[in-house]
Amino acid sequence: MSRIDDNDYDVEPFKNRLSDYSKTICKSFRDFEDKCGLSHAGLSGIGKQGPTTSYLAKIADACPELNMNWLIRGDGEMLLPKKNESPAAILPSVQIHSAQTVNIGNWGDLVELIKGLQK
Repeated sequence: MSRIDDNDYDVEPFKNRLSDYSKTICKSFRDFEDKCGLSHAGLSGIGKQGPTTSYLAKIADACPELNMNWLIRGDGEMLLPKKNESPAAILPSVQIHSAQTVNIGNWGDLVELIKGLQK
């Protein structure tokens, strides 16, 4: 069984994020384990070395809306944006420089902003 390949990986924040997410979709962690096809070992079953790749794959398959980067590393938001969701819901404004803020109303605005930054 392979695990996250990082000797410095702190598993406790991962467990906290997993617990937080499970509470948003299930009544109990046991229900979450059932939904994902995980054993009933609970958060203590993850151990000190972190989750296995199999454990993570089962969560990813059962919870496609979950941002796995957030779960594993704490990067980004808990949930991935919906495919037809406006960027305004995700990025209500973008700060270009300390004095300039640009409001993003639709995906076209975001594309134009990125093109402008690439010049």
